[in-house]
Amino acid sequence: MVNTDYKKARKFENSLHNDIRERVNVLKLPMYVDVLDRALMSETNMADRGKPPADWKAKGQGFFSGKKSSKKQNTGSSSTSGSTRNTAPTCT
Repeated sequence: MVNTDYKKARKFENSLHNDIRERVNVLKLPMYVDVLDRALMSETNMADRGKPPADWKAKGQGFFSGKKSSKKQNTGSSSTSGSTRNTAPTCT
């Protein structure tokens, strides 16, 4: 008799993202429910750390697929008067 739960576990494990699969695969869990449980824990832990898995960046999936910030970096004074435009600041 073929263990279908074992096959289901392997199929699910092979469909996981690389970062999660690496964490789950080493556990050699025989049952689907155990693989699912560990995969969910791993995904939650990675989200809590704030580090998206490398392969999720390109795919735009998972917890980290929100909007990107469009804020510009503050580069200093926006003053552009003619006399100080191309001169270095002087200390007094």
